[in-house]
Amino acid sequence: MNIVKKYRIIILCIIAAFLILGVVFKILHIPVGNYLLWIAMIAGVLMFLFEAVNRTMEDNH
Repeated sequence: MNIVKKYRIIILCIIAAFLILGVVFKILHIPVGNYLLWIAMIAGVLMFLFEAVNRTMEDNH
């Protein structure tokens, strides 16, 4: 497996963990849940945008 692909998977798993933790905190009405959800959502959007740009550049070559 390519090392870059390995790190992408690890980063996506960390983002998913923050998202799940944020949802749990939100359900339990812990104020930190809002921040975790925002961080995870923004990181997820940036990661998926990076993936989309990277795949289109790979397809062009």
